Amino acid sequence: MTDSKMIDLMQLIPKLILLRESTNLSQREVGRRMNRSQTYVTRLEAEMSSRKMTLEVLQEYLKALGYSFEIVIRDKDFLEVMRVWR
Repeated sequence: MTDSKMIDLMQLIPKLILLRESTNLSQREVGRRMNRSQTYVTRLEAEMSSRKMTLEVLQEYLKALGYSFEIVIRDKDFLEVMRVWR
């Protein structure tokens, strides 16, 4: 299925890494905030490109950067129907 509105995970990965870099956080600092090692974050960022990241880990990574992540289902009028992930 090819839909121009679908998010391509491969395009999201570099944006997440740029987001980390724009916050001036090193992989070591992100690891500390996640209670993980720098090696963990290094591997995590590498594995993101192979699509091995779970939603839980993505949420933990973004929280370490000071951001949140949620999935919301909306109807055709963009009214919220259900909050799936928070």
